Amino acid sequence: MNTAHFDTMSITWDENPNRMKMADNHVAALRSKLKLDKSMHLLDYGCGTGLVLLRLLPFVGSVIGLDTSKGMVDQFQKKVEVNSIPNCKVGIFNPAIDLLPIDENSVDVIVSTMAFHHIPEIEVV
Repeated sequence: MNTAHFDTMSITWDENPNRMKMADNHVAALRSKLKLDKSMHLLDYGCGTGLVLLRLLPFVGSVIGLDTSKGMVDQFQKKVEVNSIPNCKVGIFNPAIDLLPIDENSVDVIVSTMAFHHIPEIEVV
């Protein structure tokens, strides 16, 4: 995956209205299929700048966002810090070389809405 491309794109990623609409559509689809509640802990692999994950946060207890792009993670982390968003962790994760940085059985749901088509070796995930 070309993380350098996403590192560069991360600065203006949220300015694209089509991405906002896509995030809204993904959240609506997830909410219609999943029974989310405040006791749940949700992980988003390929979280990008948090467009989907931050929209899901009001419906779950906590969220973890992981992405391979440092730029995307940095933009997401800025949102968390500037807006004092509780119950939200963000980190860099590359499944080809990293172990999942969470405790076993610590999440109830794992989602990935806008990332799998960017992953060259999907079986690793």
